[in-house]
Amino acid sequence: MLEVVLLITGIFKAFQRPKLRRLTIQDFPNVDPQKFSEWHQAQLAATDAFLWATWGAFVIKIGILIALSGSRYSQETGMAITIVILVLWVIGLVISGVMGSSAKKLRIDAGINWPAPQSQVAPGTAATAQYAPTTPPVSKKTKLMRMLFVLLGILLLFVIGMLLRK
Repeated sequence: MLEVVLLITGIFKAFQRPKLRRLTIQDFPNVDPQKFSEWHQAQLAATDAFLWATWGAFVIKIGILIALSGSRYSQETGMAITIVILVLWVIGLVISGVMGSSAKKLRIDAGINWPAPQSQVAPGTAATAQYAPTTPPVSKKTKLMRMLFVLLGILLLFVIGMLLRK
């Protein structure tokens, strides 16, 4: 189930990637070109890593499971392969998250607000122009609580998936 959620999230990232790829320094006239270039490359790499961690891992897992379905491996071997795939998938997501955090830090340091919320886009201007943030900063306690709820949700999805397999 979690894989399906990440695949759907990957669809949004995949649609966002061409817009990101087309960005140029002209879209951000008040940003240092060096900082823009660093952020742009880091954001593209983070997006690619996320897509590889979600879509790539899913395709590889399906391929391996299809290949193993006709073989005479024991249930323990199948479980070991599933665990290895899961661990590699989680490692890929962690790497993607670290790369995304680095890109976000570069974006904030450069003063880039991308993508701009549609409510801030004036008619006739590019959606990638810089705009002042409208949301107040979030406290660390709120961030930790959100992360806890996300982790609990993932755990719940995992338990439900395990129960449905039986």
